[in-house]
Amino acid sequence: MYLAVDVHYDDNLNFARIAGVLFNSKDSILPVAAYISEIEGIEDYKAGEFYRRELPCIQKLIDDHNLVVDTLIVDGFVHLNHQPCLGTKVSEAITSIEKVIGVAKNPHKLMSSDTEVVRANSRPLYVTETGVGQREARDFVESMNGKNRIPTMLKLVDSLCRKELTQGEYRVQELKQGHIRRMVKVG
Repeated sequence: MYLAVDVHYDDNLNFARIAGVLFNSKDSILPVAAYISEIEGIEDYKAGEFYRRELPCIQKLIDDHNLVVDTLIVDGFVHLNHQPCLGTKVSEAITSIEKVIGVAKNPHKLMSSDTEVVRANSRPLYVTETGVGQREARDFVESMNGKNRIPTMLKLVDSLCRKELTQGEYRVQELKQGHIRRMVKVG
């Protein structure tokens, strides 16, 4: 199973909403399930230490919903020029997660050129990994479902963390171009 995660921060309220979408394969059109968690008392953003803010959020989502995943996909970098970033810190902190793929939308001066993935003849995405292999991670992201630059599951998780949803598990029943058409809360 793959779990893509994203976090939306409200710094005025010192609050974050974490979304996760669990899916079976790169070809998945709909997720198996979607999860929402919330956390208060988030760390302030510090350049170069983004993981200090994001890692507790990801841990909370996984703990709240007892998620077991094979590969985690984060919005950001796993490493830059062999320096650990969010993805590496996640795999160190949550030992059950050995494979992490980082997908960043913007380049960083420290990244190597072999991280670029171009989808839909648009600007590149930047893919880093741990436990997977660089070529395998790039191929996975390049071939994920979706016609646009951002794969469907990543667009969905980004959308979910920004919605005003309550904590819990959801079933996405219908998507159109990565946007939710129908969704129900479970339980």
